[in-house]
Amino acid sequence: MEDFLSNELTVIYLEMTYNIGNFLGLNLTQQGATILMSGTSMEIAEGSSRIRLFMVTMMFAAIFANATQRLLWKKLLLFFSAIPFLILGNTLFMLFLLTLSKSEKEHLARSLFHDGASLLIIIPIITIGLLLVSKLLASSWRRHHPENHSR
Repeated sequence: MEDFLSNELTVIYLEMTYNIGNFLGLNLTQQGATILMSGTSMEIAEGSSRIRLFMVTMMFAAIFANATQRLLWKKLLLFFSAIPFLILGNTLFMLFLLTLSKSEKEHLARSLFHDGASLLIIIPIITIGLLLVSKLLASSWRRHHPENHSR
């Protein structure tokens, strides 16, 4: 299961980074788990780091959903909504690194990648996304049930 999840996350990250990067005009080439761009390359991290980030994200989403929602369906919706935000955050981080590499700062991009700076981009995107979904759930509930103003 762990290998399957890790491989699926790798494919999703690669495809999104490759497609969005080419849409933005970065001229990317994909070879396996490596994305190439005009003389520089960025390899997607090994499976264990993707699984760790996925697990941390899902634990954070579970705690956040349990703390902010009362109804089970809202907790589940908020919990599972963390997955697209994780994918978006990781994709944006990879595009950031590729853009940084293109600007003659490849050493900085590689050190940011290895120093865990991904958390400075990915975690805020997940947090903001979960806050927005939580607000949306709260506002739709209040609109349809004005007599009940609890969470």
